[in-house]
Amino acid sequence: MSWFSRVGGGVGDGGAPAAPAPSAAGARATAGAAKAGRPQGGQPLLLIGFDEGARKWFVNPEAAALLERVPGPLCTLAVCGRARQGKSFLLTTLLGRLTGQELPSGFKISPTQRSCTRGLWVWSEPIPSTDASGRPCNLLLVDCEGIDAVDQGAQHSAQIFSLAVLLSSVFVYNSLGAIDAVALERLAMVCELAKRIKDKSGRGGGLDYWPAFVWLLRDFQLIIESSGAGGGPSSPASYLEDVLAERRGAGVEESGNQMRATIKSVFPERDAFTLLRPMLLEDELANLDKFPFSKLRPEFRKGVDELTRLLRLKAHPLAVAGQLLSGRAYCQLAGAYCDAINGGAVPQLVTAWQGVARAECQHALDAALSAYEGSFTADAARSEEELLTTHQAALSAALAAFKAGALGDAALTGEFEERLRKTVDVRFTAARAKLRAAAEAAAGGLLSSGASKLAVLVEAPGARVEDVANELRRFYAEFDAAVPGAAKWQRAAEFAAATALPAAARLHAAAIAERDEARKRAADADKRSAQMRADAGRAADADARAAQLEAELASARDAAAAAGARASSQAALLAQAQQDLAAARSGAQDAAALHRDLEAARAEAGRAAAAAAAAEARVKQLEAAAAEAAREAAQLRTALAEAQGAVEQARAAADRVAAEKSDERATANRSLKELAELQAQLAGEREAHDATRGLLRDAEATATDLRRRLEQQAAATPQRAPAAGFAAGAPPSPLSPMSPGAASPEVAAGDAAAAAAALPEDVGSLTLAELKEWVTSYRLEDGDYMALASRPRAKKAEWVEYVKRRAGRSD
Repeated sequence: MSWFSRVGGGVGDGGAPAAPAPSAAGARATAGAAKAGRPQGGQPLLLIGFDEGARKWFVNPEAAALLERVPGPLCTLAVCGRARQGKSFLLTTLLGRLTGQELPSGFKISPTQRSCTRGLWVWSEPIPSTDASGRPCNLLLVDCEGIDAVDQGAQHSAQIFSLAVLLSSVFVYNSLGAIDAVALERLAMVCELAKRIKDKSGRGGGLDYWPAFVWLLRDFQLIIESSGAGGGPSSPASYLEDVLAERRGAGVEESGNQMRATIKSVFPERDAFTLLRPMLLEDELANLDKFPFSKLRPEFRKGVDELTRLLRLKAHPLAVAGQLLSGRAYCQLAGAYCDAINGGAVPQLVTAWQGVARAECQHALDAALSAYEGSFTADAARSEEELLTTHQAALSAALAAFKAGALGDAALTGEFEERLRKTVDVRFTAARAKLRAAAEAAAGGLLSSGASKLAVLVEAPGARVEDVANELRRFYAEFDAAVPGAAKWQRAAEFAAATALPAAARLHAAAIAERDEARKRAADADKRSAQMRADAGRAADADARAAQLEAELASARDAAAAAGARASSQAALLAQAQQDLAAARSGAQDAAALHRDLEAARAEAGRAAAAAAAAEARVKQLEAAAAEAAREAAQLRTALAEAQGAVEQARAAADRVAAEKSDERATANRSLKELAELQAQLAGEREAHDATRGLLRDAEATATDLRRRLEQQAAATPQRAPAAGFAAGAPPSPLSPMSPGAASPEVAAGDAAAAAAALPEDVGSLTLAELKEWVTSYRLEDGDYMALASRPRAKKAEWVEYVKRRAGRSD
């Protein structure tokens, strides 16, 4: 498990990064640091320690928790050098000058021969400062374990030196007296390692990380003179450049020139500074921590003030690939270097920075998701439009939070931004599904209740279309207010088709039946009225006949009266009178019969008049019923028109819902197409990743073969005596310019000719693996080979061109 995997959760959760638990020895070192003095304004705190039991470097969790809270920009001043030469005292003095206060104690120092600093220590309180351009920054002071101590090996010293160089923006190399060949060799040995780191990092793309170098010459009593023909006073910077200038000659001089070139290439920004002894007496020098700054030699105090100004001018913020480091990123970078060294690998800045950037992107992703969850109030949305608006606002807040904390190149940040978008899309999809489910549940309940109410209303006696229309209006208003989402109109249309329209159809059919029945009743009434009118006509005829008979009876009575008068007045005419009497008697009998007929006619006329009156009343009643039926028919026509309008509205709503569903299908099809494209891109990236892993395995095999050859060359070449200051018996590092294996593995011309002869005429017929094997088997690796091998997508044509060029072929 790498250091990044151990701290990934801590960073993402906002906590301090974790570190591997140190063994008993490492725990005792940390406990000893806790028992040290705690001066006001900070204390020395172990940053990187070495676990003697596990033989591994580790980042102190307490320091990681402290650095987690330090914002960027961040400048780091590290002091490194041989053991027991006053590095801790120098840092304590610089701490007082930088903070402007006299601290009762600072970095721990010891008057004995044993080194009191193990690992890398940092002052617990960052110092507010400004960089060379005047920009505010936080300055960290780092004290390093002395290299070349008697209780440590050359490898341990190189690792300390390497960590100090990689984790500082200003690197101070502390040494006593003048610069000599041993000091140059010691510095160049580790600089060769740093140079390899920088060369590998430079091909990673745009890395701008390298510290300013100041060679501090302590207890320097000599007068610096120019090396020119005229001599004369010179500056420490000129003295350093004279020491690093190329010397003519061969053998030893040539090796020395290689050391000088290494130092100059590793530290292009370099300077030198001299300091006198802080005190003159030996017993005072052994107890420097007991003297305040004002009691030190004036010349030393003046030199310290000038050194402080120089270091301020040299300070620049730590940056990798244009990204300024914060305290958390700095601590993660330190952990990455520890993991690399523990694994036996050279800590490459590209790989380490990628790990830091990935951890910061993960932290930014977690913060962005928290911002999204804080802004995405899905439960408050009443419709999908409101939900989408809330989602877009929350996504904007999440993207702002992510971009504020993400580090790394566009590809890495794009990867995590895509993860962010996919995660919030899943959250949005789930919220939308929940909203739709709630809408479906609400719609189901309302539709069931509405169907029941409509059924009761339709089946009730005297049901009217107006009542159904009013109930539908009330239902749709309640449905629209209670059910969210556009899909509700589809359900409303289905309800109208399945329930409302059949109910309206039943009412319409009932109205048609009532209308037909009313028409039938009206027709029957018309028939009865016509019959009654006919009966009334016959009654009128009977009345006329009775009147005629009464008139005839009156005439007969008049005739009878005249006849009686004539009988009484004309006795003579008795016979005639008797005859007339007989005739009168006969007429009286006829009159009586006529009278009887008249009475019967009068009775029949009364009956006919009563029947006519009853018929007229019935006609009026039927006419009123017909008018009521006509009014009901008109109302039914109006209700039918309203029902047809509601049906048209429901059909229009169904059409709108169908259009919306069509739009959603188109959107889903586009999303599926985009998903297919993304899956294709992912497959391509996976193939490229597999190809990169294959190239990495080839490069590792090549590096292993190179190391084996270097070791064979070193074993075959006589070794020079180890330099003074290194542990006796320690084998010379193959990275040292003085070591026989330090030279680049170039081959002789004869070997190149033999390699060219071994190639087939058609170089392109070889596979990619065979092309690489030809280069490594004939030991023709050079810088172009390493650059080509480090590229994850180098084409075969480029390898063919490179092999032809190395073989000296122009075709």
